[in-house]
Amino acid sequence: MKLSINKLPKCLIELEIELSVEKFNDFFEKAVLNFGDDLEVKGFRKGKAPKNIIEDRVGSETILTEAAKLAMEDGYREAIRRLAEENKIETISRPEVAIRKIAKGSPFVFSAKVSVLPEIELPD
Repeated sequence: MKLSINKLPKCLIELEIELSVEKFNDFFEKAVLNFGDDLEVKGFRKGKAPKNIIEDRVGSETILTEAAKLAMEDGYREAIRRLAEENKIETISRPEVAIRKIAKGSPFVFSAKVSVLPEIELPD
């Protein structure tokens, strides 16, 4: 995971998070399996349909949306953990998330704007 931090005015930061192709493919597979759990396909027991049939029935766009949701939750959580450990930055609000790049077989890029605790310098 690549993480870049852009400090904005008024105690805001913008995180740009990029997940590798392999990691995003894992989320895509997880999304396919999530949809497959409830899908009933003639000739298969409930939840036992092959992945390619699930993709055809549900649609790749719907699966990409679910994969993006899963990837953003995990990627944001990991980014916040790294911020707290490495830069001693603590977030205090919910993020405003925007997808920058999404496609099957390519890296997944999204950004998140979030408020952080202000840096306070005490005088001597």
